[in-house]
Amino acid sequence: MKKVEYQGTGDFNFENAGSVASNYKGMSLRFTKKNLASDKRVTLIAKDKAGEEFLLPCSEPLSGMIRKALSGGKSQRELLAVITKLDVYVREDGRYFVFQPEGDAAEEFAVDELKKASVSYDEMLEW
Repeated sequence: MKKVEYQGTGDFNFENAGSVASNYKGMSLRFTKKNLASDKRVTLIAKDKAGEEFLLPCSEPLSGMIRKALSGGKSQRELLAVITKLDVYVREDGRYFVFQPEGDAAEEFAVDELKKASVSYDEMLEW
């Protein structure tokens, strides 16, 4: 795992734990309507086959891009496809986050199917 430093609301060291797709393979991934409508960090819900759910918060900049893309007409499926390609980072206190590179349930989709989408992070920046 590669250590990275994050300077946002505080200084933290994170370790890269690999992509969302590799960490949540075989699970479904979704947003919640209430969370998307708030001004808090976007939090993804990953659910395993036994029904257990795991929270996966996004960084503040990534959360802003997600909301902007949704308001611009992009689908949740397209956004989740991009997110599966991003990396999960583990903070020193064991909390997980999804960061953009370097730096009430809604629809839910199988992570394995989302990985097949052809949308890239760079394309999302243009939305």
